[in-house]
Amino acid sequence: MRHINPQATDLPEDGSGDRRTPASTTNHGANHGTHPDRFRGRARAARRLLTNLTPARQHFPAGFRWFPRLSKFLVVGGAGVLVNSGALVLLHQLLSLPLVIASMLAVELSIAHNFVWNDLWTFGKRWLSWRRFLKFNLISLGGLVITTATLWALVTGLHSPYLLANLLGILLATGWNFIINVLWTWRKA
Repeated sequence: MRHINPQATDLPEDGSGDRRTPASTTNHGANHGTHPDRFRGRARAARRLLTNLTPARQHFPAGFRWFPRLSKFLVVGGAGVLVNSGALVLLHQLLSLPLVIASMLAVELSIAHNFVWNDLWTFGKRWLSWRRFLKFNLISLGGLVITTATLWALVTGLHSPYLLANLLGILLATGWNFIINVLWTWRKA
């Protein structure tokens, strides 16, 4: 995006703000009920708005480069939801582990799955790192607490189906996980 300098001196001396040549300012006989100055005023307002937003873009990590990473992070997280839910069904329903223990194990399995895919695909690392895995796991511990607490509260308090409660917990933990991992685990990625 081209930066527009509000102090630019390429405006005509008359201050009209119209950079067009006199031949291109004619209406060519068409009267659409609008005055050309209305459009010039809107164009100036749009230029001022874009100029004022340029510094705000600098507060986002690397401009807007994080959108593709967020998309990949969500795809990996979606696969992690399947791993988590499948493990939860296996551990709780088939192996009869208590729900909270089954949930914690399922979450840890999905954390390991998500780390491998995020490290290699989302953030493009060539080799897995125990240091990044430790950071990811510590951050995901917050997600584990969010997911498990949501599951427990909804199942015991509202008698919600445990898989639905688990999905809601995962959704709440996703925002936490992405933001903190971008800022700490893969800060220089």
